[in-house]
Amino acid sequence: MFVALREIRAAAGRFALIAGVVALMTLLVGFVSGLAAGLGEKNVSALLASNAEHVVFAMPDGQRESFADSAIDEAVAQQWEAAAPGAVTALGLAQVPLEHGATGSDSAPVTIFGADVALPTAGELPAGAIALDAETADKLGVAQGEQIAAFGAELTVSSIVSRTDHAHMPVAYMTLDTLHSVLDGARQPHAFANVLLIDQDALPAGFDTAALDTHAGTTTTPILPALLAIESFKSELGSLGLMVLMLMGASVLVVGVFFLVWTMQRRGDIAVLKALGAPTAWVARDALAQAALVLAAGVIVGGIAVFALGSAASGSVPFLVSWWTLGLPSLGMFIAGLLGALVSLRQVTNADPLTALQNA
Repeated sequence: MFVALREIRAAAGRFALIAGVVALMTLLVGFVSGLAAGLGEKNVSALLASNAEHVVFAMPDGQRESFADSAIDEAVAQQWEAAAPGAVTALGLAQVPLEHGATGSDSAPVTIFGADVALPTAGELPAGAIALDAETADKLGVAQGEQIAAFGAELTVSSIVSRTDHAHMPVAYMTLDTLHSVLDGARQPHAFANVLLIDQDALPAGFDTAALDTHAGTTTTPILPALLAIESFKSELGSLGLMVLMLMGASVLVVGVFFLVWTMQRRGDIAVLKALGAPTAWVARDALAQAALVLAAGVIVGGIAVFALGSAASGSVPFLVSWWTLGLPSLGMFIAGLLGALVSLRQVTNADPLTALQNA
């Protein structure tokens, strides 16, 4: 009886140890994934909120797509609008310092999205008006209907909208003509627009985007690949994505070593099962089932820890808590753990019952 209790305690200890390692690796992978998603949202949320399916760039020869360097002139915009009426929105972008107060003591830098067509986030805007998010409005100390200055130009805060970001800066909205007026007053060079946003559902049937690109000298890119034209998003995605992949690779090795040691410690039990006639396939399935149980326990505990820590940290760091920042890393860790567990199956399939029993 005491021997059986000792064996049960030892097995429970091994179970808890491996599950703890899996939980820790899940926490690391999940937290980095949530941080990557949070930083990504600070780069692209304004563009995703526009509900555009494609982005049209006009780049100098030999240059890659970039929201900052793309320049759409008015003639090109008119070509697109004539070919696809109601489906095209000319969008101007500019980084502008906003000021409030007699001496401009309250200031906040923002990225301006200027568009003559109402964007879902801001709605219809009158000339000379600007739509701010609540955080920027609080930082400036202004409320709806009050005046602020952009490069010295007076603007009326027409509405307070939900916060969106572009390249880690909060976005404020105004009409394209108002943006032109602000930039002209400050003698800032600018094109008619930086890009064109395309509503795929509003395009005419059989619309040939490639032909119009060739004629107008533009490049049309689906919205998700177009996000890589934001340099900060591209660099962060590459760096943090590589970190997640490296953690996944390390997880395969670490979990694989733990399961290998665990299987070697159970070789006597495996030998008994095989000596009693248990098929090798059945023993292998049993080993994988035990590994899956340990992995599931570790992944669940790690996922709960990611949710708790991420929720607590999201107020001070850009951490995104969602089903995919929690679910995908957890699923990836489970699969990575199973891959690591496959390493230990060699100890099962190659085990010789007679030799193992003699050495047990």
